[in-house]
Amino acid sequence: MIRKSCTVVLYAIIIIGLIVSFYNFFNNRSLRSDEANIIINFIGGGYSDLFLPLKHYQIAPIGFLLMEKTIMELLGSSEWVFRLYPFGCFLLSIYLFYLLSAKIFKDKIAILLACAIFSTNLNLIYYGIDAKQYASDVMFTILIAWVALSYKENKSFRNKLSYLLTGILSIFCSNVAIMVLAIFGLYSFFDDYKKSRNLLPISLIGASWCLFFGGYYLLFIHNNTNRSFMFDYWSNYEAFLPVDLFSASFYVFIAEKIKLLFFKVLGYHALWFVPFVFSLFGIWSFIKKGRLDILFMIIGLISLHFILSGLKLYPFETRLVLYLCPFLILLYVQGIAFVYEKMNQNYLLLALPFFAMVNLVPLYLKALPIAKDEIRPILSELEKQVNPEDQIYLYRGCERQMEYYRHRFPKIKSNKNITQGKWGSFNSSNYTPIDLVVKDSSWMVFSHVYPLSKRKKDDEAYILEEIKELGLELIEYKKTTGASLYKIKRNPPS
Repeated sequence: MIRKSCTVVLYAIIIIGLIVSFYNFFNNRSLRSDEANIIINFIGGGYSDLFLPLKHYQIAPIGFLLMEKTIMELLGSSEWVFRLYPFGCFLLSIYLFYLLSAKIFKDKIAILLACAIFSTNLNLIYYGIDAKQYASDVMFTILIAWVALSYKENKSFRNKLSYLLTGILSIFCSNVAIMVLAIFGLYSFFDDYKKSRNLLPISLIGASWCLFFGGYYLLFIHNNTNRSFMFDYWSNYEAFLPVDLFSASFYVFIAEKIKLLFFKVLGYHALWFVPFVFSLFGIWSFIKKGRLDILFMIIGLISLHFILSGLKLYPFETRLVLYLCPFLILLYVQGIAFVYEKMNQNYLLLALPFFAMVNLVPLYLKALPIAKDEIRPILSELEKQVNPEDQIYLYRGCERQMEYYRHRFPKIKSNKNITQGKWGSFNSSNYTPIDLVVKDSSWMVFSHVYPLSKRKKDDEAYILEEIKELGLELIEYKKTTGASLYKIKRNPPS
């Protein structure tokens, strides 16, 4: 009876996660700035343009770009169209994660617990409708892991072919695939050597992956002019591991990023130490049970990402390590199962759903739908209020959003007095006192506001303070999540 009740609750939590995901998708939030940066590349150009360095310093796998472009050609250029493929990847990930968990855990409750945590993870839900490649990274990572373990169990021709083709497709569609393939392929090599000494199949599979990735790298990565920009961008965010083993910064970076995995990626925030401690139990449990294969794959992949970060080849930041989330959940659940087995109290089964319910707390606190840079309602309000002679100032962070949305708002589109904030002037914003007093009535739009490390205030607070110091009247007209609209009026002379 207790097991049945626990099972029902876990199924209910999975269903809640699916409901939240669908609600988030159909709410059709505004494009955030980073989504707009890449979507602009699909609009107005052809398929051949996707094989060139992308506009706005974007880098994404060719398979992802071709899929998004094809869906757009079929269904149009609305926001939800560009999110259809990532959302499909997220939904498929839940099913694939169930299959993967079934290869790790023998107990159905542990399998359901892992799936419940996965399906209610705030980051997975958020990026599951993000018009970027992060959801597909997660999906292909799980797919590789499942296929690799299937190959480990049965070396049939079908499984060999699946392993080969999954690797090739993943390289084409995911930037992180080569890292995942390197770890799982290396394990498969040693496992084949240990069991049969027949290394020809896995050697041919691995060689095929290497040849395909080599060609992919030479065609789409090696001479990509956006790489230097992205290197500088992530260097400014300190996303690369310092390589000096004798410096404190090396160990501080590792400690901070390990905390990030539980704090942000798993989404436990202030309770990050809970999954961290249970994951340590999970590591010990895998060792005790002789499941060094699983441990090698999980710890090996995290370690490889640190190494590539130290080599300045791949940054270590939240959305770029989202693909590690399924493996962190597996460690976490293994630790929970280990503690439960040691306590050996059947009634404690009722407490297991609590570990998945914790994920519902940040969902509740974040408020639904999950939105960021919600500029569309701001532009709708501006369209109602603006006059042809009014001046419009656009904050630098919303430039690409405006490029995407402007055609929907005729009055804004036809306005000849739009000033776009640029990088590197007027404290990074290009709003000068002369600009601000040209018109008696002006509007200012903020979205995707940048924090500045040299000031305690973000760009918006700083610019608004500057405007007030000029003696101009400032009226907050509308505010949404991550975006705002202000009317600026010149006070009449006294």
